Amino acid sequence: MAACLCVIYFSPLFMKDLGAKIVLGPARYPKGYYDKPSIDGIKAKEYFIPNGHGVNLHAWLFEKKGAQFTVIFHHGRGENLTYSKSWAKRFLDCGTSVVLYDYSGFGKSGGNISFDSLTSDGEAVYNYCVTQLRIKPQNLVNSGFSMGCAVASYVSSRNECGGVLLFAPYDSMTALVKRKFLFWRFSPDWMFNYFEKFNVIENLRKTKALTLVLYAPNDQMMGVECTKNFFTLDKRVVACIPVSKVGHGDFLDTNLIPYIKHLFETLSHNKFDTAKHIEDSNIQNYIQACFDHYKKNYPVKIRKIKSVEIFVVPGSNCHSGILNEKENTFYILITEVPKTKPSSTFWGAIGHECFHIATPPLKDSYMEGLCQLFSEDMLKEKKLDWKSWSKEIQDYEPYFWETYCLVRDLRNELGTELLNKLFLHLKPIGSIRDSYFDIDAWINELPSEKRERARSIIMQRYEKIDKLEKPGQLLQFAKPSI
Repeated sequence: MAACLCVIYFSPLFMKDLGAKIVLGPARYPKGYYDKPSIDGIKAKEYFIPNGHGVNLHAWLFEKKGAQFTVIFHHGRGENLTYSKSWAKRFLDCGTSVVLYDYSGFGKSGGNISFDSLTSDGEAVYNYCVTQLRIKPQNLVNSGFSMGCAVASYVSSRNECGGVLLFAPYDSMTALVKRKFLFWRFSPDWMFNYFEKFNVIENLRKTKALTLVLYAPNDQMMGVECTKNFFTLDKRVVACIPVSKVGHGDFLDTNLIPYIKHLFETLSHNKFDTAKHIEDSNIQNYIQACFDHYKKNYPVKIRKIKSVEIFVVPGSNCHSGILNEKENTFYILITEVPKTKPSSTFWGAIGHECFHIATPPLKDSYMEGLCQLFSEDMLKEKKLDWKSWSKEIQDYEPYFWETYCLVRDLRNELGTELLNKLFLHLKPIGSIRDSYFDIDAWINELPSEKRERARSIIMQRYEKIDKLEKPGQLLQFAKPSI
């Protein structure tokens, strides 16, 4: 009897109110940065917005002179509006005004936190912007980070707005909770009915506004499983773009301004791109040829790969990752499928990503050079033009060019067999399953007459590569010990 009562008490249905306090973790006043209500000389206008349930929601409005759009930012868990000033600065730098606010039970807002109040609070702020601040619905953009993505998508699904901009979203709260918590994994979905409004995918399907989704492929909190569902959305999605080399908590550590501007420029010109899944036999045949080449020439066993799905993501660099780890499915994102004969640049990029997919997860600058070297070998094997792509890399991607030159020089000096033994010397990065190359262990295994030469080649390019590494890439680049 005690065991049964315990199971019932800790079921998702009975954990609803307790779970809200634990999961959402509101930051109440005076926590935060209330003594600095301005950004770059723009002082916040303070409001207390009634939510229709006897609660006033605290809000700040930062008005950008001449701005066409106003962003309503729905913040994530464990925060209050003062923590969102860094987000607000990004929007202001892109020429938009921004409204920051707190849900019930957060910051200076009254009331108590609950899952039910989050979405109704978001709608209350939207309605206030339209009716009291006199902002046209088509000039309002709902934006959210993490948990706030659910609120932003819900408000947008029920109200007219100009656009939706989501950072690090999950697909559905129910699916996320079941993935994260083993003891709720086998609970029936009806026990999670109070999460119905937090299904971001379904909310976006009901949303008429153009949407931009930015996600982190390395997002350990959300997991890779939630990513693939965003690619099923139709043409209303401007793009679903990976923000590489960052995780969930350090999303702001990268330069988001180009992505944000992309959405607002698209809205301004009333046009949109498409993000869709495609099937192309020529691409699939080339991918298979890459994997066959890998099996023949590298000492590390290729990862289990059931399939590689291709998605067109306009405006994005070519990128790859895991769709479903249990099913061994992977994806490659490409900017477009050429209507005429694809260029060597196109096939070179595909080869680069295939090498990433085939190898163990590595966050290493040497690895990027090896990917370029692999793509060169594939282009030459298929009698395609390597020189055109190498010139493009040299002109526009100096980091990738320098890492390529490094491993190319190492191969020319040591030979392919000795270079590829790098893969026998992998070292884990902390508790994360990603690895990097143990350069000292590899060099010490080389024939004595080759060790100093290998060190010299690396050191000749080390400083330049280290400076070229882009902020937020989080790649290891080990310097040989002297």
